[in-house]
Amino acid sequence: MGENSFMGNKEDKFFGLLRQFAALAEEASQAVVPVLTEEQDPIQAFEKIRQIKRDARELLGPMINKMHKIYHDPVEVACVKGIIKRFYGMIDSLKEIANRMAAVEVPHRPEEIHLMGRLIEAAFSELRKVVDYTVDVESNYMKMEARCSRIYAYEEKGDEAFRSCYRELFDGSGDAVRLVFWKEILESIEEVLDQAAGMVPLLQRVLTHF
Repeated sequence: MGENSFMGNKEDKFFGLLRQFAALAEEASQAVVPVLTEEQDPIQAFEKIRQIKRDARELLGPMINKMHKIYHDPVEVACVKGIIKRFYGMIDSLKEIANRMAAVEVPHRPEEIHLMGRLIEAAFSELRKVVDYTVDVESNYMKMEARCSRIYAYEEKGDEAFRSCYRELFDGSGDAVRLVFWKEILESIEEVLDQAAGMVPLLQRVLTHF
């Protein structure tokens, strides 16, 4: 990565759309965190993320169209499609987390849920910044690598919080409804963090194209 910072007009337009896509994903992560930390009504967050998903959906067609004008190798096409699919999937996952939180009021959020929400927000912020560096790949190569490493670190912290929360939920002291509810939320949050980390090798592979 970092061999060439120049992008032609088609590439620049594609990555301009991808930067918008990454910004929407970050916005969705920022919307869900206050729900997990009990700072905002989950219904409001759900409505906001649902609109973000609509905005992201409008970008899909133009992005796919421009992608096919740039990439022709099947491996590269699959890689870029993977990036687009993961970004859209993460937004959808965040919407579903907010939807579940809005559907059922279960008190006493586990402390690890707060932490994992913050980790999601931090990971998505790093992803957006990595994509923003596509305006000049060569000059920002080291910064991108550092941010990619941080995303992996957030995933690892999320794994630790996940295990800790699981132990708490299954210690035999909680009621069944609370256990089932937070188990599903916890697994959804962990999946989002895994998806964020899974973006890193895909982005690195695509950026070596330039």
